[in-house]
Amino acid sequence: MYQANNPQEYEDLGYQYWKRGNMEEALGIFREGVDRFPDSLNLGLCLGFCLIDMDEYVDARKIFEDILKHSPQNEDALMGMGKIYITMSKFEEAEQYFRIVLKANSESESLFLEVARSYYEANCPEDALGYYKGALIINPDSEEGNFGLGVCYHLLGRVDSAKHYIVKALKYVEGNFYYEALCYYGHLLYDENRVEEALKYFEQIPIEKLNDLTSLNRMVKIYKDKGKTEEELSVIFAKIDSMERIHSKQNPLYNIKVKEAEGSDRNAFYRCRQKELIDSVEFTCGECPNIKKRIQQRKIIMDGKEVGYWMSCDLSFDEFQKLSFGNCPEKGRYVDKK
Repeated sequence: MYQANNPQEYEDLGYQYWKRGNMEEALGIFREGVDRFPDSLNLGLCLGFCLIDMDEYVDARKIFEDILKHSPQNEDALMGMGKIYITMSKFEEAEQYFRIVLKANSESESLFLEVARSYYEANCPEDALGYYKGALIINPDSEEGNFGLGVCYHLLGRVDSAKHYIVKALKYVEGNFYYEALCYYGHLLYDENRVEEALKYFEQIPIEKLNDLTSLNRMVKIYKDKGKTEEELSVIFAKIDSMERIHSKQNPLYNIKVKEAEGSDRNAFYRCRQKELIDSVEFTCGECPNIKKRIQQRKIIMDGKEVGYWMSCDLSFDEFQKLSFGNCPEKGRYVDKK
């Protein structure tokens, strides 16, 4: 029993845990709130989106379907249904829900961005591209719109276009995506072997804000090549260790650390997103052919049917593309680092 006396208190308490990453506790709070106040629309929505974040798509769909029975035009529930159908790779069904919402909100930059993010997170950059463009039609100065469009262009192999839009995102020094844009642009330069230029972008990010293991490891490599000692890099090593502990704590069952081959400093993690484990799949990294990696692959089940497979990693997209996916039915899905 939680210390909450009304729907708003349950909502506020649940969000506190949600923001801290304690999804199980947040879920318990929202479930209890819905049990006590079944007529609370907002609590039902909170529960539904919490379930989506925990990859509990079947239960989430039931929640949203129930809301839509009583409120057929509820935009949050419609968006939730669209996101669920994307995870099932049922894109036509997803589009039907998104179109209802966007037709009624054709000037809403935030909704276009939300749909774009949904497609991007489902490894559908080409579909996301159109919605990022839609957001930029509404607001050409959209920071997230420019950054998202740049990332999608990169995933589609259009590097020059990617650079153009990510540079536009870098104009917003106080923006929410500034450090991400610095990091991403640094990776684009690094992948072109312009390591000194890449380092300048990585270095602009305060170490407490740099939460990308690939960037940190690349910085270590560049600095070592420049002759810096491990003692001089102690701050970066401390950050890497801290992030690895956080990863392990948040996903104690689902993180499998790469076994390092002799002479390799690779330190990547693979994380699965679904709850039902199937046989692990062997991966061989093209960049380090002597390293064999095993991860737990998970299947997505909806209505008793297997509808897809998910896996995510802390490698860059270019590094991910070099992996050999063995017998993975869908050749893996790249999910960008959070």
